[in-house]
Amino acid sequence: MNELKKKLEGVIGEYIKSFEEKQEMYFEFWVGDVVGETAFIGDLYLYFGDIRYDLETNQEKGEIIDWYYHTVDNSNDYINYKSWCMGAKDILPLKNST
Repeated sequence: MNELKKKLEGVIGEYIKSFEEKQEMYFEFWVGDVVGETAFIGDLYLYFGDIRYDLETNQEKGEIIDWYYHTVDNSNDYINYKSWCMGAKDILPLKNST
């Protein structure tokens, strides 16, 4: 089992390196030292599943950062990253609209 765990952590590390390069951000650590869950990268806490989705679906550079700050600033309008990328961000109500 240890060999399998090492392989998984190696592949996850490759995803993180690709994400660092794409976003021009630096990976700092895994929250709670749990590899493959929540990463602190740049100044963001990102779930690995969102990082993986960003890379595998070739989202534009910065899209995940826009989504992240939207979720921080608008907790009542939370949208998961996949739905955001699929267009849910385009149907959000505009702030300060009457």
